[in-house]
Amino acid sequence: MKREDGVGIWATRKDVESFFTQFKCRRCGKCCEGEEAPDGIFLLKTDLVNLSEYLGISVHKFKEIYTFIGNKGERFLPYPCPFYSKEGHSCTIYYYRPAVCKMYPLTMNIGLRDKLILSELCPISYSIAEAYRLITL
Repeated sequence: MKREDGVGIWATRKDVESFFTQFKCRRCGKCCEGEEAPDGIFLLKTDLVNLSEYLGISVHKFKEIYTFIGNKGERFLPYPCPFYSKEGHSCTIYYYRPAVCKMYPLTMNIGLRDKLILSELCPISYSIAEAYRLITL
């Protein structure tokens, strides 16, 4: 179902597992190059720890080198993602990528409990939405 503000497509949490087992990323890079969210790539505290450990640097150093602070004190990776290889159309930290990247093209709407938004930017979103009869194309 289309959101009132025209951004994204609603999905429920029960569909999430099935989404990811049936649909594969086309590696277009739109989500990594900055067309998705104006703020950047949101990082959880666990993302900061995992990425800094993987890169062999302290969390403090990781924050200093790779992130910026949002309006509410949250941490973001800037766009384009510094870990996206445009030449290879791949993520150089794939197994350690942030939680929001693992969920994409599903994004959360914090104001709505148990609701996820299926990004309209991702080329596979309409295929997913049609398959789950979330919208009629």
